[in-house]
Amino acid sequence: MNLNKRGQVTLFIILAILIIGIAILFFTVAVPNNWFGINLGEASVANVKNYFSNCFTEKSKDALFIVASQAGYSDLQRLTIAVFYDEKTAYYYKDNKTLIPTINQIEEELAKEIDKQKDYCFVLPESFKDYNIDKTNCSSRVIISDKIRISFDCPLGISKGTSVSRLNEKDTFYFNIDYNILRQINASRAIINEYNSNKPYLCLNCINSIAENNNAYISMLPIIENDTIKESWFLMKENFDNRNISWRFVIQN
Repeated sequence: MNLNKRGQVTLFIILAILIIGIAILFFTVAVPNNWFGINLGEASVANVKNYFSNCFTEKSKDALFIVASQAGYSDLQRLTIAVFYDEKTAYYYKDNKTLIPTINQIEEELAKEIDKQKDYCFVLPESFKDYNIDKTNCSSRVIISDKIRISFDCPLGISKGTSVSRLNEKDTFYFNIDYNILRQINASRAIINEYNSNKPYLCLNCINSIAENNNAYISMLPIIENDTIKESWFLMKENFDNRNISWRFVIQN
């Protein structure tokens, strides 16, 4: 009798181990590899990927417009900023200090703003209402040269009913934006250097020369208080993506 009981206990232990093993296999292998579903067709995956690629590109451009208007920053709250009515931007010269951000800082700030804007892409259009999109640790990386190079590490899980697929390549999305931030920063630095050489005055002919040398259109708006120029707003304008974009910053006079 005792032998029978021991045999039964041993059998239950073996069964429990098998059940646990099957459960582990199911959740770690079968589910991720869709053993019990049907992979989405290549056309469906391509459509979804194309949607996100286009959306990420457009939202990155929107992020660029915001960062350009704020002198290269995504978040102005941590800075002492210039305010004119409801317009806000950063100082490049204040309290006798040059405050132009480095290219690395602008890369980080633009990546932050792109990460904010890209979330709008996950509000799917009506044509994708039957799809479920699972994103994991999406983040962007920006490299600035004569253009803006952007890469997204954004693996996507795509499902529609019982059909699933996954885009899990490294840097699944990458593209370039043809806007020269280096030119804007070089022109900005030249303006600040000119101001340092002649303060509290600005040589208008010199600003025109800076504009010509950097192939930029530069306008200046002096803010006058008690018959004195308090600060000067600079806008470097150009047409980009069929819209007017302005890289702007302020000098405290």
